[in-house]
Amino acid sequence: MLYLGRILEDSGYDVKIIDLLCEDMPDEKLKQNLQSADVVGMTLYSGLSLKLTRELANKIKEIDPDMPIMVGGPHTCFRPE
Repeated sequence: MLYLGRILEDSGYDVKIIDLLCEDMPDEKLKQNLQSADVVGMTLYSGLSLKLTRELANKIKEIDPDMPIMVGGPHTCFRPE
């Protein structure tokens, strides 16, 4: 995410990276962050991360059904379905 964020910043975009493993994100705070977002990117690892990523993606779609979500990381390459 940091690499992509830097490339986007160098291209003139505002980027905000939030690490939900380190930062608490109540639903209201998530809503506030989504209001200024054009896209959400997530890194997906295997195991517990798969469940948490799926839950977060579902929550984002409940708040904003039209929000594009990009998911990358090892699990997406190993099991793209």
